[in-house]
Amino acid sequence: MSEGQENLTGYPGLDPSRPVHENNKRILLEALRAFGAVSATVSYQGYGDSGGAEDVSIVFPDGVSPPETMDVLIFAETRELQGTTCAPQTMSLEDALREYVEATLNRLHPGFENNEGGSGEARFTWEDDTIVLSHIDYYVESDHTETVL
Repeated sequence: MSEGQENLTGYPGLDPSRPVHENNKRILLEALRAFGAVSATVSYQGYGDSGGAEDVSIVFPDGVSPPETMDVLIFAETRELQGTTCAPQTMSLEDALREYVEATLNRLHPGFENNEGGSGEARFTWEDDTIVLSHIDYYVESDHTETVL
């Protein structure tokens, strides 16, 4: 069990032996299904040392109206010098999707927002039980040649 995982005990259906992001993935995909959504997309971008998750789009089937409130309990990770802590937080589904994407970016593409930055989107589809992160890194390329004349 990693640091902070003990906060997952006592929540039905969650597995304290699994990483927090895996439990949050299950929670978010199940929440999309329970609220009647088909999918969700979170786009993000960053450059010049700032950026993060921006737009959240939750897709519902034709004729299905989203519930007035869509709150979900997820486990937010906070990284500090002393280690990582994990605490349950109730927030809107949109904020929870943003939180998940930003935590995923910190794990898989740390510093993506630095210098020329990067962008992408995360697509959540509960029917396939998948989250696909499509990421682009921006960079400056140089091609040096030296010719003696």
